[in-house]
Amino acid sequence: MIAELIVDGETVEEVALSALSEPVVREVRGCKIIFARSSVHFAQADCPDQLCVKTGEIRLPGESIACVPNRVVVTLRQTGANDPYDVVAY
Repeated sequence: MIAELIVDGETVEEVALSALSEPVVREVRGCKIIFARSSVHFAQADCPDQLCVKTGEIRLPGESIACVPNRVVVTLRQTGANDPYDVVAY
């Protein structure tokens, strides 16, 4: 699975979660994001409402988390053609 880090609408980094042997920390625009082998979450943020931190972990392809005030988004996507979902609805 690939975690795509998007800042201001542009992809700045892609992290292959399955290749991680230990968690990786990225600090972007006041957000501290933890990438682990099976999940991604915002550990800290300097935004006033902290909704991104309260959202918790994302684990499945198609899921996203965002810090809207800081314009930081992380989206998970499946690698290869074995995507088990063709649509995700909420």
